[in-house]
Amino acid sequence: MKKLMCGFTAAILGMGVFAAENDNLLKNESFEKLDKKGKVANWGASDWNGKDIRGKITIKQTDDAVAGKKAALVESEAGKGNLLIHQAFKKPVGAEKKYKVTLKFKGPAGALVNTSFRTNEDKEKKLKPQYLHSKRKKCNGKWQDLTAEYTIKPDYSMVQIYVRFNKTPVQFDDIKVVEVK
Repeated sequence: MKKLMCGFTAAILGMGVFAAENDNLLKNESFEKLDKKGKVANWGASDWNGKDIRGKITIKQTDDAVAGKKAALVESEAGKGNLLIHQAFKKPVGAEKKYKVTLKFKGPAGALVNTSFRTNEDKEKKLKPQYLHSKRKKCNGKWQDLTAEYTIKPDYSMVQIYVRFNKTPVQFDDIKVVEVK
C-alpha cells in the first residue's frame, strides 16, 4: 500500500510539473520547429544598432541543446551591441499581470545577455509603450540560466519579449514566459 501511495503521489506531482511547463506563453521555446522556409519558427531577430553598423542577424538550429534535441544559434555578420531575438504574446486587458521569464544561454566570454518586455502602444488610448529590462548576465562560454519577473499594467494586451545580447555567436534554449499567480 505504501508503494502504491508513493507511486500515486509521484504521478500527481509529475502531472503538476507537466502542466506548469505547458503554461508557457511562447511558441517553439526549445527551437525544435522550422517554418516552411526552413527558418526557426515563431522567432524574429533584429539588429538595432545604428544604420552604419547594422548587420544581418540569423537564427539557426544547433544540436548543442539542454532541453529537447535543438537549441538556437544566433549569429550576426557586422552588428554589435544591440542584437535581439523576439516573440509576442497576448494578455487580457484590464488586469495587471506578473510574468516570470526563464531561459538558458551560452555565449562567448564577456558577452552580455538580458531580457526585456515591451508592450505595444494602444493608439486609441494614446498609451506609451511600457518597457522593462532584466539585469544583464555575463557569458562564460558555458550554459547558464537567466530568470526575471515583470509586471505588466492593466491597459496593455500585447507584449513582446526581447532576448538581448551584444556579441555573437550566442545560443539560447528553453525560453519560457509563464504567468505568476
